[in-house]
Amino acid sequence: MGIALAVIFGVIALMVIALIAIAISIYNSMTRKKNYTEHAWGNIHTQERQRLDEMGQLVNTVKGYGEHEKDIQMAFAEARGALKTAGDSGNVKEMQKASEHMDNAMVNIRATSEAYPELKANENFIKLQDRISNLENKVAQSRRHYNNTVQDFNSSRQVFPTNIVASMMGFTEDKEYFEYDEEEARKAPTVEF
Repeated sequence: MGIALAVIFGVIALMVIALIAIAISIYNSMTRKKNYTEHAWGNIHTQERQRLDEMGQLVNTVKGYGEHEKDIQMAFAEARGALKTAGDSGNVKEMQKASEHMDNAMVNIRATSEAYPELKANENFIKLQDRISNLENKVAQSRRHYNNTVQDFNSSRQVFPTNIVASMMGFTEDKEYFEYDEEEARKAPTVEF
């Protein structure tokens, strides 16, 4: 009887150890995925800031090429303010709106360059536009990477048995995807001269 009881306690102890190991593994996995998501979010913010800095140089290059520079500077200032607010808050929706502001400001700058051939031919302007285009590609890649990490985190948090352990360990909310308002994305910004 003593050996049977020892075997039962041994089996129970192994099961408890196995459950604790599984819970620790799930917790570590969810923590890594949360950290990957936050890192990917930081990459978006970094790329957006770099794009904004390059746009500032582009706005300075545009200065002096027409009466519409004040509109461009105002749109740029609004984009800069929106990005700062979004970056400070860490809110995905605010970052999306800030990014849309920057996209609209860039469209206005490009439209201005079309109206002024000497600006369009300016070597600094061309280099800055190329750098901004490169940064826009990096921003798009960062957004895709962020959304992939969000999908991985959310899926892990929602599937059984991870969802049970995740909720017990405080992983109770899905992360938000970075996506544009489809209606806004379809609208072309208005550029007037």
